[in-house]
This record gives sequence, C-alpha cells and structure tokens, in this order.
Amino acid sequence: MHRIIFFLTIGLVQTIAVYAGPTRIPLSQAIQQHIVTVSAEATGNSYMQQGLKLTVKNTGSLNFILVMNQGLIFIPAEENVQPLILAGEEIMPMQPLKEATINVQTFCANSIASAPQKGMKYSYDKVADDKLVQLLAFLKQNRMFNELGQNAVWHFTNGHSLNTVYEVNNEFTSKKVLDFITALTGAQMPEYYVKTSPRTVAGQPVYNPKVLKIFATFEHELQASKNLSLGIYNEQGEMIQPVFENRNFGATGHRFKVEFEAKGVPAGKYYIRLKEDETTLRETMVEVK
Repeated sequence: MHRIIFFLTIGLVQTIAVYAGPTRIPLSQAIQQHIVTVSAEATGNSYMQQGLKLTVKNTGSLNFILVMNQGLIFIPAEENVQPLILAGEEIMPMQPLKEATINVQTFCANSIASAPQKGMKYSYDKVADDKLVQLLAFLKQNRMFNELGQNAVWHFTNGHSLNTVYEVNNEFTSKKVLDFITALTGAQMPEYYVKTSPRTVAGQPVYNPKVLKIFATFEHELQASKNLSLGIYNEQGEMIQPVFENRNFGATGHRFKVEFEAKGVPAGKYYIRLKEDETTLRETMVEVK
C-alpha cells in the first residue's frame, strides 16, 4: 500500500511540472539580456491608445511569454517628435527563433513634442522611474487610457500642475487619481482645476497650455441668512463673469461650484470671490495662461 501511494505522489508532481506553463519574461529584461531584439513604429493611432507596433524576435531556443512591462520608453528616429511610454502590460507568446508583432497601449512622454506620423520608426531607450511606473499600473487597473490618464503622466514627465489632472464630468475618477498621486508624491491637492485641449494630430505639438476653463469649489458655513454674490474678478477688481449676484442663502453649510470660461480671456491673474455686499468671504486666485 505504501508503495502505491508513493508512485501516485510522484505522478502528481510530474503532472504539475509538465503543465506549469512557459516562463514569463518582462520585455525590459529580455532586451537587457539579449533574449530578444525589438523594433517599433507608430501605428497612426492616438498616443493615448495603441500608439506603437512592436516587432519582437526571439533570438534563443526557448518558448516563453513576453510581458510588455509598463514604463518602457521608446524614442523616435526624428527630432521634435514625442517619445512613447508603454502602459498596457500586454503579453505575447514567443517561439524559438521566431518573430512576432503586437500593438501596445501607450502614453506620450513629452508634452512639448509633436505627435508621430504613421509608420515613424522608434527604438527602445530606457525604463521610467519607479513612481511613474506605479502610476501607469494604477491607470491600467482603473482603465484610465484617456486624457485624464495622459494629464497624470505629464505631471511626472513634464512637471505639469496637478490642477490639469481633472475631468469635470468625472469628478469621482479625477479625485481617485489625484488621491493616488498625492499619496505617492506628497504633493498638495490643487485649489482649482483647469481644462486644456491636448492635440492628437500627427505633426502638431500635442499640448496647448492655453486654459479653456477653470473649475473651483467653495465651501462656506453661514451662521445666519445672507445675500451673497459669487463671481470672477480681474486684477483691477472688476467682475468679468458673474456666477450669481445678491442671492439669499440660509443659515447652513453651502457648497458653491464655479466654472470660469477662460477661452477668450487675456492671460493673467484672476480672483474667484464669494462676497456679502463689499465684504469678501472667500477668495481663490487663479491664473490664465
């Protein structure tokens, strides 16, 4: 009886070993160890989508699963074109001495550069720093392959203000990514948020710093009923955009939302003010670039 149990145990171990599956190897490791060679080209898709096609050749005699690990930066063959950073963590089976291709999720890694033309050649450069890699993992986990995710990436690659990491129609998700970034970096939560308009047209700079809208929220507690006004003022103290004027509010806590149309406004400093007659109760300075 003991001998039968022993043989059954050995058979089970052998079965597990046979079906363990091929090894998973990160692309960065495979490149560093010369396990694969990689070439890349722009797909013509938006840089916030599957912006690169990778052609990978297995130079060895092993089967394995290649993982397109997040944070790998590919640089273009031409100047003034955006580098692209991998974000999707896709996988691809590799056979000995065979070549395979895959389109991969990307983000732009330099906001002052231009979007690439379809077919433009790219080459592997380096792996991004650890905090950016952590952000990319967070964006994938929360399916933020969009402008919100791109603005979060530009905070790390180009030092963009955190107040650009915002979508007015998705405040919950905006707060979620901002909470993650502030916990990761120790940065302060913005007092207000701005909307800009990234470009995706090939050959054009991808980021326009011109502020189109500014969003702010005031919370204020009233001990007694009061008539209040809320609006945007220029540096000369003139109200240029009212939100409401001389409106009565009861004795309780209030939350006021402001949407400042800044598209046609000259660059400079402006002030969002909550006032009772001529007395300013709350004020936030905002800047239009």
